[in-house]
Amino acid sequence: MQRLLALLSLILCAACGFHPLYGGVSGTVRRLELSQIAVTPIESRLGTNLRNELIDRLTPAGEPAYPQYRLDIALHELREGLGIQPDASVTRWNYQLTADYQLFDLGTGKVIAKGQANSIAAYSVVDSPYATLSAEQDAERRTAIDLGQELELRLALFFEQRNH
Repeated sequence: MQRLLALLSLILCAACGFHPLYGGVSGTVRRLELSQIAVTPIESRLGTNLRNELIDRLTPAGEPAYPQYRLDIALHELREGLGIQPDASVTRWNYQLTADYQLFDLGTGKVIAKGQANSIAAYSVVDSPYATLSAEQDAERRTAIDLGQELELRLALFFEQRNH
């Protein structure tokens, strides 16, 4: 019975057009295209963290000597107090990081993809200023990692759609 269910689920997945994003020959081509993206430096410590995350994800074998694409990113930060006490002190913050990105084809100099990606992380304010600062920096780090994953996925989907 389990084998029959497994076979049926495979047939249904094949019928709906499902295929893994990084699987097969097209996945290899997509990986190759992603590895040809040069990520321009992003001002700020957080921008450096995001750029390093993207380089690790897009070009794990090292940055391309002669890239075909250039990725420009502008970051915007927003801190919003959530846990506001009667004395107007804030005990919980939302930290939002937004990336406006543009992917340029270096052969033509034209923008071939652009968009916006967001990530939100929350942190608490505690009695220790050091612990609060550490929690705030951790939230910033988590949003940079999350944005790196999101941007990699968006770029992979762009190349997937462009090649079909």
